[in-house]
Amino acid sequence: MGARLDPLTDKLLIVAPLLWLGAVGLLPLWAIWLLLARELLISGWRSGASGGGPASLGGKAKTVLQFASLLLLLWPWSGAAWTRWLGWWLFWPSLALALSSAWGYLRRR
Repeated sequence: MGARLDPLTDKLLIVAPLLWLGAVGLLPLWAIWLLLARELLISGWRSGASGGGPASLGGKAKTVLQFASLLLLLWPWSGAAWTRWLGWWLFWPSLALALSSAWGYLRRR
């Protein structure tokens, strides 16, 4: 059960701030929609896979980069421009990893 709940909590902790960051214009909506589509696609694939479809190394790296990016973008005292700048620049490799790991999951299918 934990193998199924852990990815769900990761998604909730990432999707909610992403939507807010898109709404306030800190991240482009097209990139957020790409990530959301990827998450729905992989969640659907995992639900049909035996054992829940374990996370790949690329998927785990994507999650770490996304969390780091969101932490820096949402930093409470982000009056410091470097936190938002670094968070914004970490977002793009996380998007690239998200798309490449999605391709890897679907290729394994």
